[in-house]
Amino acid sequence: MREGAPVAGVSDTGAHVGRDAPRLPRDAPPACRDATPVAEGRIRMVTIPLAAGVGVLAGPWLRGLVFAHAVGWRQPLRQHCPACGTSVIPMTWRGLLAVAPLDGRCPTCRTPIGPVAGSVEILAALVLSMLAMRAPSGWVLAAWIWWALLGIALALIDTAVHRLPDPLTTAATGGVGLVLTAEAITSGEVDPLIRALACAAGLALVYLVAILAPGGMGRGDGALAVSIGLLLGRISVPAVVLATVLTAGLAGAWTALGRIRGRLGGSDAVALGPHMIIGALVALLVNA
Repeated sequence: MREGAPVAGVSDTGAHVGRDAPRLPRDAPPACRDATPVAEGRIRMVTIPLAAGVGVLAGPWLRGLVFAHAVGWRQPLRQHCPACGTSVIPMTWRGLLAVAPLDGRCPTCRTPIGPVAGSVEILAALVLSMLAMRAPSGWVLAAWIWWALLGIALALIDTAVHRLPDPLTTAATGGVGLVLTAEAITSGEVDPLIRALACAAGLALVYLVAILAPGGMGRGDGALAVSIGLLLGRISVPAVVLATVLTAGLAGAWTALGRIRGRLGGSDAVALGPHMIIGALVALLVNA
């Protein structure tokens, strides 16, 4: 080799290049390091308070949904004050759009309407803030927020009257499906959508078996399971499995506790929806 000829893989400064290049030392100037984590941190500093704000703004809508839909099966939705009969819930789209008074009281007689004002707002803000901390993209965060907001309303309704209304479970599934489809189209990556659809179908089949079994769960639980399969299938199959296991564990523990304390009899029904929603949220936060 003639003197002065560059050696393969070594620059004229003697530094290795290409695949064998050493990593930057820990004490390298910040400008030389990967700025992606910093950028992500700045984005989350914006998205987290924005998500919390969405939760607060959605509060009257969620309280209106709970008041309107917390009725018996095939009973008309509630729009009027139970004390004086004043119309207090503007409602349309089969009750999907129902807004409670901002202060949570009838403007005529001051009777409380739905959940206490501020309680649902705080809950929604906390849930959406946690989701914003874990969301990998804007599309995914949008799907999570839509499902979580309806999930809060569904959990409260199911707790009150042991029902998961079709308009709300259908809206949850449809909204998540539309957003994930939009993500697949804009990103060109269809594998997450295919996995989400497969998980939704698989989870629906599991719940269908439970619905058809004697003394099984309600049809609304199966409808909610479809949206959970979509939501968590976008992340991974283990997330769906974890949510299912958590649902069974939470529901079993709640039932056992109720019977020990004498609040549940052997034939008393247990609202499964809240346990499904809590299990799904935990699995989402753990696996995202």
